[in-house]
Amino acid sequence: MRSKALRQGRFWHTFLPTGPTTNNGSVGGAIITQDGKETWTVHDYLGSDYNAADVTVEKTVAQFLGGMGSPNAISIDEVTATSIFTPTVVLAETWSGNHQRVFLAGDACHQTIPLGGYGMNMGLADAWDLGWKLPATIQGWGGTHLMKTYEQERRPMAALMQHWRKIHMMKIMGLSTAVKLDPVVIESMDERGIALQLRR
Repeated sequence: MRSKALRQGRFWHTFLPTGPTTNNGSVGGAIITQDGKETWTVHDYLGSDYNAADVTVEKTVAQFLGGMGSPNAISIDEVTATSIFTPTVVLAETWSGNHQRVFLAGDACHQTIPLGGYGMNMGLADAWDLGWKLPATIQGWGGTHLMKTYEQERRPMAALMQHWRKIHMMKIMGLSTAVKLDPVVIESMDERGIALQLRR
C-alpha cells in the first residue's frame, strides 16, 4: 500500500466496496494517507442501525486491509483520534445580519459531506470574497451596496457546490456496483479498467 500511495500522490484516497458494516454492494468506506508513509485515516460508512459496541478501530482497520477476503490482522501503533460523524447538508437562508455588520462564512452557512474538498474550498472562497469587500467598504471605495453582493454571489455558488458534491458521491457509490465489488478491475490496465478510470 505504501508504494501505491507514493505513486498516486501524498493525499490519495482509496474507496473500498466493502467494510465492517457495509457489504451490500455500496461503498464500504475509504482509506486516506496523511503523510504517504505511516499515518492513515480510515472512514467506515455506518448504517442507521449500527451497534457502537461492534465498531472498534482494530476491527475496522483489519476489515479494510483484508480487502475482499478475510480481515487482515495488523498492528496499530497509535490511534490519534476517533469520532462518529453524521453527514449534514444545509444551506443558511441568510448570510449576513440586517445591518450588514455580521457575516457568515464556511460551515457556518453551508455544510456538506466532506468529500472532494468542496466545503473547504467554498469556505476559502467565502473568506477571499469578504477579504476584499470588507476593506473596500470600510475605506469607502467599494460603494454603499458592495457588502450585499457577498450573499448574492456566494449563496448560489454554495447551492451549486452541494449539487455537484451529490453527483460526485453518486459516482463513487455507483462505481463499486459497476465493477461488481472487484476493486482490482478499476486498477487494471485492460480496456475495461481504463474505461472505468476515465468514466465521468
